Amino acid sequence: GKHARTPFLVDLEQALEYRRQLLAIVAAGGSKEDLFRRQREQSAEVRAIRKLLVAKNAKARKPSNQKLYRGPLGALRIELRKATTDLRRAVRAPPTLPDGIDAAFANQGNSRIAFAYAILWPSTGAKQALLCTGPLRVSVDAAVDDFAELRDLQERLGDGAACERASALDLEVMSARARLSFAS
Repeated sequence: GKHARTPFLVDLEQALEYRRQLLAIVAAGGSKEDLFRRQREQSAEVRAIRKLLVAKNAKARKPSNQKLYRGPLGALRIELRKATTDLRRAVRAPPTLPDGIDAAFANQGNSRIAFAYAILWPSTGAKQALLCTGPLRVSVDAAVDDFAELRDLQERLGDGAACERASALDLEVMSARARLSFAS
């Protein structure tokens, strides 16, 4: 079913306040309609704040930044920036992905789905070739958990053990997705 979620925020205090508001509605015996109405209000507040910040930042931008978006490569740079922003939003990622995490879009039928995943480099520290990746996750938080587990294994038992676990995690995640798709 549908779940009420607080909007994605970088400000932890504000995110916790929004969560407290939603929990208070539930504790007071409020209806799902009340809960979703407040969630929509919170999202509208966040959008309004972001709109003001974007407008403020646009005024503060230096003209030299605009030079990047002119000329023959300008349209390509704009498309790349838009795709990067869309991807970050889709996986609910902060402006910069955490170390050891990457994200990508994947086509599934007629739709495009964003995934985040852990990436491991060889323990030698050489970053010429990727060692292995964790499973495709729909949130950065899940990918961060995978990275922590895989990195710990890599440090304790070596590259091979970490990659074996990455493959096992991938199989678990894909099997769970397949079960969900067959159940629908």
